[in-house]
Amino acid sequence: MKVINFFKVYGSLILIAISAVLIPFGINLSTKVKLDLLSLGPILTLFGLVLFIAGSITNYRRTKNYEENKNKLNEKNTELETISSQNKKMYGDIFSNLYEILQIYLANIVANELNDIITTKERITIYAHDKTIDSFRQIGRYSPHPKFTRRSSSRKYYPEDQGSIGVAWKNGECEITLFDPAKEFEKYKDQLIEDYNFKEETVHKITMPSRLFIGYAIENNKKNKVGVILFESTQLNRLKKNKNKLNEIAADKHNVIQTILEKENALRNMLPSYN
Repeated sequence: MKVINFFKVYGSLILIAISAVLIPFGINLSTKVKLDLLSLGPILTLFGLVLFIAGSITNYRRTKNYEENKNKLNEKNTELETISSQNKKMYGDIFSNLYEILQIYLANIVANELNDIITTKERITIYAHDKTIDSFRQIGRYSPHPKFTRRSSSRKYYPEDQGSIGVAWKNGECEITLFDPAKEFEKYKDQLIEDYNFKEETVHKITMPSRLFIGYAIENNKKNKVGVILFESTQLNRLKKNKNKLNEIAADKHNVIQTILEKENALRNMLPSYN
């Protein structure tokens, strides 16, 4: 079987190679002896020409088939790329819809339960944990301040050993107070770098210079941690004075946040190429 496959692939080239030897040899032999069509020289020359023609035709057909198959393959690849692009857009729309659903839910919580607590100086963010890369993704955020509501464009992932998110994940909850960046930026920066594993360039990209962080790990029905809910403020007292209320929100008694976290994680696990 291997021999047959070998000749299918290289047979035409072998014929051409043999003809390349026979034709000049036959011509050379014909010049040295009396011309006779039945002599060895013309016979070898003629046989070499036959081999050359047969090999060339076979090689032409093989090359033509190769080009046709190559074109078909390119067409299929183009179709697959188009389908992949369409699927990626569809998946992106699904994740965007989940983000918007969670954002609306957080806005309703603020309007109905935290109206006097979450002002333009505070925000709530939900982070989903991705165990495959030991990091978090932001999947929902809300603040009455439009600038603070925006999704971070510079940070796609948040390491699980960094910042208040990491502390809440490790310990189940956290309450962290920082220096005032407006008055003591160097101390603020050093505190984040030395105590919370931030890189200096990341500190400079922070859009909301919060001073207080209160965070909680979110568990599923099996008591496995699946994410973090983080309350933050540029002031120190408002969230602290209402921590019991924040505890109630973090408990997620209707399992809305937990459910969205699990669905989002499950969908991404099904689509690893989208991560």
